[in-house]
Amino acid sequence: MKHALAALALVLAPAALAHTPEHGEMSDHIELVVDRAVTFKPMADHLHILTVADGRAIQIPRVDGEVAVAMSFNNEGGTILEFNNGLDYNFDYDLHFVNEEGEEIAPEFPVCTVGSNRVGTEHWPQPYAKIVISNFRRTDGFNCPAG
Repeated sequence: MKHALAALALVLAPAALAHTPEHGEMSDHIELVVDRAVTFKPMADHLHILTVADGRAIQIPRVDGEVAVAMSFNNEGGTILEFNNGLDYNFDYDLHFVNEEGEEIAPEFPVCTVGSNRVGTEHWPQPYAKIVISNFRRTDGFNCPAG
């Protein structure tokens, strides 16, 4: 019984992450789907969601003190995650691939540090329905695992 409860907790935990961000919301994670852009401001213990835009014509301009992130898909490039970092520091984050039901479909994926006042991208050849990004943290270094 104890093992069944532990397994159930693992299945339900990612589902709790899945939600559509809203303007003005305070959150510890952001759910992205294809053609969604979110602009946020990292705070001490949460992310302040500033804008959410869905649609093909999304843009993610760089604004001082803010981070813009967008997810897209095309047949040539696959799934693309792009950050435009308007912060004066580098940051790392955690990334999970999630299915339509909000269930994690792959283990946490290693990603590259996003440099201060820079654009950072990640891409995968296969399509993903949703990506959940969380655990934003300031870093002085730069890490980009081979993959």
